[in-house]
Amino acid sequence: MAIIGKIREKSWLLVGLIGLALFAFILTDYQSWFGQPKQIGYGSIDGEAIDPKLYELASKNYQQADEQEFRAQQREYTVRDQAMSENKAWNAIVDSILLQKEFNALGISVSDREFDAYLYGHEGFSVIPSIAENFKDPATGLYSEKLLRKRVDELKSSTNADEQRAWEQTKTSLTLQRLQEKYFQLLGQGVYVTKLEAKDTYVAQKRIKNISFAIKRFSEIPDADIKITDAELKKFYEENKGDVKYRVKSNSRDIKYFAVNIAPSKEDSTTFFNDMNKLKGELAKQSTAKADSIFVVRNSEWPYYIPKAGYRSENTPKANPTFTYPALMDSVFSTAEVGSVVGPYLDKGKYRLAKVIAIDNNIYSVRHILLRAQKTDTVGSQAKLKMADSLIAQINKDNFETFVAQYSEDPGSQQDGGKIENFIYNEMVPEFSEFAKNNPVGKIGRVQSDFGVHIIEVLEKKSGRVPSLVIVEKTLKPSSTTLDDINLLANDLVSDAVEAVEKKSTLKDKNDAFDTLAYRKGYTPLSLTIDEKNIQVYGMKTSMAEDRLIALAFGEKNEAGQVNLTPLKDEDRYIIAMLSMKREKGEPSFEAAEVAMRRELMNDKKANILKSKMTGKSVEEIASKNNIQVQKADITFANPSIMGGGYDPEIVGSLFSKGIKDGTTTLPLKGRNAVYVVRVDKTISEPATTSYETEIQSMLGQAKSSIQNDAINSLREKSNIVDNRRFLKVGVRY
Repeated sequence: MAIIGKIREKSWLLVGLIGLALFAFILTDYQSWFGQPKQIGYGSIDGEAIDPKLYELASKNYQQADEQEFRAQQREYTVRDQAMSENKAWNAIVDSILLQKEFNALGISVSDREFDAYLYGHEGFSVIPSIAENFKDPATGLYSEKLLRKRVDELKSSTNADEQRAWEQTKTSLTLQRLQEKYFQLLGQGVYVTKLEAKDTYVAQKRIKNISFAIKRFSEIPDADIKITDAELKKFYEENKGDVKYRVKSNSRDIKYFAVNIAPSKEDSTTFFNDMNKLKGELAKQSTAKADSIFVVRNSEWPYYIPKAGYRSENTPKANPTFTYPALMDSVFSTAEVGSVVGPYLDKGKYRLAKVIAIDNNIYSVRHILLRAQKTDTVGSQAKLKMADSLIAQINKDNFETFVAQYSEDPGSQQDGGKIENFIYNEMVPEFSEFAKNNPVGKIGRVQSDFGVHIIEVLEKKSGRVPSLVIVEKTLKPSSTTLDDINLLANDLVSDAVEAVEKKSTLKDKNDAFDTLAYRKGYTPLSLTIDEKNIQVYGMKTSMAEDRLIALAFGEKNEAGQVNLTPLKDEDRYIIAMLSMKREKGEPSFEAAEVAMRRELMNDKKANILKSKMTGKSVEEIASKNNIQVQKADITFANPSIMGGGYDPEIVGSLFSKGIKDGTTTLPLKGRNAVYVVRVDKTISEPATTSYETEIQSMLGQAKSSIQNDAINSLREKSNIVDNRRFLKVGVRY
């Protein structure tokens, strides 16, 4: 669904959350957002710059909303997530501006009477679901128009600025929502399917041709066997550069690059493991819990001493990821004795030393209901204890989960039916663990802890081996000497690349020189394309590296074949990069089309060679002469694929032409990746019918379901939308 559709769906719920002051601007005269500044700023639509305050407001509000959602889901809101929020804001502004232009041009508006009917669900309007959900009569649980009117009247008459703003934003949001509905409904009224269109679709889907064919693929001929001269390629370019398939749809740039990893040297590794083994010996000598704790704080990158935590294999279901060891170390920890130190071993990119300070051989699983009460609150505790006794009289193993859902105040276990599984004694409060330890499976009772009153059922008691560990964690990093050496190497590679490229005169030779240097130095050259209309830089680890590549790609004075004069730092590597191609919208330059045209010309030559071999009176004779099998397939016009061949619309289309009768064998036909000789064995006509209602309804449904998306895309395509945000950030355009 288009972005505007998402805005429409959630608009009521977004009130006060996304800051719909943005949409208040949108409902005013949209010309007021634009100016004719000398600088483009964040971007423009049809040459008119978007008000930066509008974008900054939208961006701020989307970021706040998304960050709040991430926090609720206990997810980290990263720099890349922030960029996604900014993109949402940008797209919302663009789509809303484009639609508002449409509203104005078509004279679509919402009167006060229509707004009231829409808000309250009168005159044929249904009550908006989010409104109905928020205004229910407590007594009946049903939507109450009376409560809604009361709240609206309070907001309208309020002298509180926040409440006044809340009402204006709500009214603005619902008005925009209704405008969008009217616009898309208007478009929907223009969608129809003729009987002739339905019939064509019916025939394309139902008419089947049984074919036999021989096929020889272009891949059978090595590329090295095909010679293409510069003159041939230039001629092919001149003859085909106007073909729509070679047309450049938008300005873009190609970047070639290779990466120099920033990694520890052999000397760094030797020093690191010598130090780790020294720490291992010292850790083993610590004789008290206090000494272990001090040692961890002084020596570990993760300086936390948690003596009660039991560590399990990372493959253990529901294991706490903070307290796990690699599955490959399972056999080691299953035999390690108390006091021994295991390691160093690699775990999630860090090297660890693990001292075994205890081993628990008993593992418990229970389910519980928590009734929260402070022990210091005597009255409250007594009330919860009495409540627990009352519930225990009613609870059994069959209805326990029902009581959990109704009474438990432990959100951490409530969703699992109150279950707390596979814990050892030290991982729970003593009262809880004592109950699990001292009672048989099936026993239901209560205990009181600092958290409140627990009603507990013992589910399982089993033997196992769960070690409690003291962890010292270190990262193997390059030394300062190694970092200096790698930095010097990266700068030398840049110099070598500049020298190699500048010796060449043609762009093709410059690209080849860059690739050759990379391979010769032991690196793999990669490439990426950056589209001006949709700035995305794939393959980089940091936004800083992305920004530097954008500046290289679109810098006004930068030419194709230019190497970036410094290595780009990208987290744990340096990027050596070159602007390898500049593509401008419209008819392609020779350099821009060269690769695609060389491939097409090569395929033409391969096709001619294969055609010369595929001669004979029948498909069987041709197959025999070429030592291949005759293949059979059923094809329809609606699905232009040939089983055993591939996706070949041109071939399938030609077989359904009027000149191809049953029994006809074609001349060799060039497909996308092969040459075919095909015989139409039999045509199975579509079942006779006079009604195409099924096709009409299906086509109509598909067309109407895509109206919003198609409309937004069409408005974007016919408008000159310039997204200058990334260019502005890197200083390429202002």
